[in-house]
Order: sequence, then C-alpha cells, then structure tokens
Amino acid sequence: MKKALVLLALLPVLLIGQIGIPSPASAYDARDYIAAPPGTNLVLWYYQHTTGQNFYANGEKVSKDNSLRQDVGIFRYVHFMDFFGITIDPQILVPFGSASAKFAENSGGPEFSTSGLADVIFACTFWLVNKPQDKMWFGFTQYIYAPTGEYSNNKPLNLGNNRWMFKEEIGFNKGFGNGWYIDVGGSIEIPTDNTDYTTSGLTLKQDPSYTAEVHLSKDINKNLYLAGEYFYKYTGETEVNGLKQNDQGSSHAAQLTAGYNFTPQYQLLVQYRNDFKVENGFTSQTYGFRFLYAF
Repeated sequence: MKKALVLLALLPVLLIGQIGIPSPASAYDARDYIAAPPGTNLVLWYYQHTTGQNFYANGEKVSKDNSLRQDVGIFRYVHFMDFFGITIDPQILVPFGSASAKFAENSGGPEFSTSGLADVIFACTFWLVNKPQDKMWFGFTQYIYAPTGEYSNNKPLNLGNNRWMFKEEIGFNKGFGNGWYIDVGGSIEIPTDNTDYTTSGLTLKQDPSYTAEVHLSKDINKNLYLAGEYFYKYTGETEVNGLKQNDQGSSHAAQLTAGYNFTPQYQLLVQYRNDFKVENGFTSQTYGFRFLYAF
C-alpha cells in the first residue's frame, strides 16, 4: 500500500512531459558531429519503439508489472552552409507518435494514453573545429524546443510540454587507427515554466538537466560500421507552485548501432538502446531505425 501511494503521488510530475516522446535531440548518434560540405542537404526519418515494465521512484522499484509503450516517428531536415568562414547546419525536427502507460493493479492500476504531434525543435550546429584531413571535429549546437505539441492540462500523459526549452550541446569527434572514431559530448537543458499545469492552473518549474555521452565506432568495411554508446542524464528537480517535488535524479543507458551506407546518398541505422538504470520513471528498451538521404 505504501508503494502504491508513493507511485500515485509522483504520477502527475513523472508523466507530464517526463516520459513523453523521446527525441533524437536528447542524444546524438555516433559520427553526427562529422560535418558535411556546405551546400549539402539531409532528410532523415526516425522510428523508435520503446517498451518498459519496471517503475522507479527515488531509486526504489515501486512496481514491476507495468506497461510503457511509445511509438515515435521524427522528420528531420538539415542544411549545411558557410557562415563567415565556419560550417553551420540549420535544421528542423518534427516528432510525432503515440504513448501509453499502464500501472499494476497493486499500485493503483491507472492507465493513460495519448497521440499526435510532439514539440517541434529548431537547431543549428556551429563547427569551431572542422579538420577532415585530421579526422577531427568539434561543434556547438543550439536547440530550441517550441511548445507546439499535443498538450492538455487535464491529461496526465502528454506529447508536448507546454513550455519552451533551450538546450546547449557540445560534441567532439576524432578518427584514429584503422577506421575507429570516438565521440564525446555533453549538454545542458534549460526549460521555461509551464503555467498551465493541471486543471488548477498551477505553475510547473524545473531546474536545468545535464547530459553526457560517449560513442565508440568502428568501420567494418567501406559501407558498414558498428558503434557502442553510453548515455548519462541528470534530470533537474521540478517544483509545483513553490513546492519542491524531490524528483531529481540520474539515468544511465547503453546503445548498440549498426550503420550501413547503401550508396553515398543513402544510409540506414539500426539501433537497440537499454535505459538500464533510472532513479525516477521507467527502465525501458528501445528499438530504432534512422533512414538518411543526402543531396
């Protein structure tokens, strides 16, 4: 009974904007910081299928007989150009899909679902180091999340967050040896307030969140590469009308990626991700695909 009460008390904060649609902007893929020549355009399509069962609150497993399901599609357009002597890539990401969560009967048994458009993201990377001859790149990316996604203050699960968010990211890529590449990156996410939180018109605030990631990839042949990846995120504490929720915490994930270039213009990524340690929320598994067309 105690665990059920803890879960129900945390549901409003954990569900609204917290277990919604994952975005490719929340973490980048191996070799994403290798800059293409100015004038290059990319069109990308993502699909991600996520499932989970175990739900954690403050690092303690509250319940295991749950069901989390997310099916996500993302359209992304990227244009590389020269900007006062440096390469940049203004881009737009449009995520959409569906999400549902059902909790075990011994935790109260609530069930939620939603579908539609998630928050549109505008982004641009500025390459401060772009040395393809040395296989070395370093860039800074600005992301702006616009509050355009599906949101209703009387729904505990939404695809949109009803707030702006600004994410500052850096990424470093270095090639070495016989087809090896390493990527190291990190970011800070700074959200604005959600002033329409629940039907009572409360205000939801959140402290900044931080991420770090490492990708190690290897060319198997001229068309195929494999990557092993690790992601860490510290999610900032939320506050509802001045009342702190004590829901801050860290999460850890590992991912395997296979990338195949059919031609110089067409690429397919196949991915498996395991969010294996989460302080607040679901541990989950994600199967993903990314198709890229360059022109």
